[in-house]
Amino acid sequence: MTLGKYSIANRTENDAVSIDTLGLFFLSQIYLMSLSYGYYYLSNCYYEGWFPLEPNMMKLLYGLICCTIIYFSINHDKKKVSGLLLEAIYYFQIIPITVVFWMKNENFLVYTIICIGMLLCEVIVACKSGANEINFKTKFDYWKYVLWGMVIIFMLYRLLKYGIPSLSALNLYSVYDLRRSGIYDLSKYWGYLQSIIINVCIPVLLTRCYIKKSWFGVLAILLVDIIIYLYAGHKTFLFVGPMVLCILLLSRMEGFPKTLWSWFMLGTSIFSFMGRFRKFDSIYDLLVRRVLIVPANLKFVYNEFFENHPKVGFAGIFPRWLINVSNPYGSGPYKGYAYLIGEEYFNRPEMSCDSGFIAEGILRWGIWGILIEFAVLALIFKLIDSFANKCGYVFGSGCAFFFAYSLSENHLIDQCFFGYTMVFLLFILSYRSKTATTKRRTYVLNEYCFRAISLKGGRDKWN
Repeated sequence: MTLGKYSIANRTENDAVSIDTLGLFFLSQIYLMSLSYGYYYLSNCYYEGWFPLEPNMMKLLYGLICCTIIYFSINHDKKKVSGLLLEAIYYFQIIPITVVFWMKNENFLVYTIICIGMLLCEVIVACKSGANEINFKTKFDYWKYVLWGMVIIFMLYRLLKYGIPSLSALNLYSVYDLRRSGIYDLSKYWGYLQSIIINVCIPVLLTRCYIKKSWFGVLAILLVDIIIYLYAGHKTFLFVGPMVLCILLLSRMEGFPKTLWSWFMLGTSIFSFMGRFRKFDSIYDLLVRRVLIVPANLKFVYNEFFENHPKVGFAGIFPRWLINVSNPYGSGPYKGYAYLIGEEYFNRPEMSCDSGFIAEGILRWGIWGILIEFAVLALIFKLIDSFANKCGYVFGSGCAFFFAYSLSENHLIDQCFFGYTMVFLLFILSYRSKTATTKRRTYVLNEYCFRAISLKGGRDKWN
């Protein structure tokens, strides 16, 4: 089966797996086992009951086989943004899900469908198709003004309505009290704008300022990121700017992204093994448990919950004024399936258990919805590759990496319709750099001259 030049099925000798890729694979196995050790620690500490311990060695073997197939189906040696994003899904989601699968003795079918969905995503991304050539003819030169305008309007609204934010969120363990107080809560549409700023404006503008060496702009965007975090109290917001900067700094290195993932897995493994010690437990709790283990655990919790409760279907995808699809769980503060799950499984009715695009497929259409989510994700990754072809690998990586990371907690399909993903897609489809425009004009001029010479019988002079 032919999937394109860099297909999964037909790799040439030039596409052979490198030594670095093999080394990274063995490091990923250490990473998996260190997360398993961390899960064991969680099951025996103050989170007892949240992470039941029922290890199944056969499921460990099955998980290792699936992870091996998924890993080597990604072309790690070709520098493409889609490859970086597939690796992000693999390290941030597939491996932690595998850990929960075998340590908690979770549902075999759910895990298998997730792995098949990931392979489906890799196959679609590997296929050579017209998606790599998608481009609007109309230039969009003013995107930076639109994004900056969103940031300025939102920050003015925040400051004028709520004043200077308190510093209570600097204590990472008091953010839940801040959110519960509701003193900085936003209305529905201002909340949408905040989501766009966090997921689109900050990564894109920070990347542009860094590449243009506008250090004042870099500092301004980082300050905006911190201020929004102080208002909202969502810990994910705090890491947007530093994460994008890290990608930008490393993406110019020859060994990128292998260097990135080596450092990430080594650091995570060290914190997982050291998490049992009091000096390191807070770091483990914040960077490993919260970021990797909890979202992975919730994937299976969602499946169990929606096996016994009505699924959401298309509710929430479209605005009610456009297509009104009733939501069986209602809406409003501390309402909805996310809070019901928090109350039923963790005895925390104030806890919103959002769990990313894989869980979105489950809550909408059951386990088969997982395949739909991965197919949509693959198409978006192909569009991102097209965008990177126009603007460069570094710019594409900086703009898109946080999007892939956020999918461990954020939905995908409903955000494609009037959400931040729609804004991101409009941006990458309409963006055209000056360099790309100049190249296109040069190509068209050369093509016109060649055809003119051919019509005059000049073709033989070129042979």
